[in-house]
Amino acid sequence: MNKNVSCMKCFFILQLLLITACSPEENRPEENYTADWPLYGRDYSNQRFSPLEQINLENINQLKLAWHYQTGKKATFQTTPIVVDNTMFITTPFNDVIALDAESGKELWRYYLYRELDFGECL
Repeated sequence: MNKNVSCMKCFFILQLLLITACSPEENRPEENYTADWPLYGRDYSNQRFSPLEQINLENINQLKLAWHYQTGKKATFQTTPIVVDNTMFITTPFNDVIALDAESGKELWRYYLYRELDFGECL
């Protein structure tokens, strides 16, 4: 596969994710907007603050792991998930994009970036 075609595919998928995540606040129902994390910093103010009140000082010590997901990549990395309509989107250091059910952690779909051995990172 041509290197430019691989980069174009990766770029196209990332654009789709951004378009989906960037719908204006006024077009979103308030109850969904507060639970979603549609942008890197949660909203356009980029404060990374969640207004949800389910976790507080009285119950924080009762939190337990609900689920975990392993990407299959043998690398350590950090990613800020994007959450829209109960779907969590994550990326890997090798430009894969993964969609997970936010409640169960079940993989919904995955895009694998095909990389040739001599092909560097496209982003």
